[in-house]
Amino acid sequence: MYKLVLDNPERTVHFARSSGTYANELGFTDFLVEHGLTRKLSRDTVKESATMKKVQGEGWVDMAASKSLSEEVRGTGVRSSRSTNGSTARRSAFLICMSRAA
Repeated sequence: MYKLVLDNPERTVHFARSSGTYANELGFTDFLVEHGLTRKLSRDTVKESATMKKVQGEGWVDMAASKSLSEEVRGTGVRSSRSTNGSTARRSAFLICMSRAA
């Protein structure tokens, strides 16, 4: 995993929320920022700002990005999967998602 991150500086690395504590176990805790249902690995130390907040029990959260993603999903009519007991099931197609840096 470390080699993947080091050899691809132009790409962002996201860990799915469903990957549990995997990213933390790799030592990335202070470099993770929640963006909706993924945690993006930051290349620099994360600092609090107007939109970046540290939430107890969650870590760093990009409030603006998370809000925007939430509104986008609501606008498309996409709904969460529900289990038989009515709780929302967290699903992820990939453990680790990589996308081109914007």
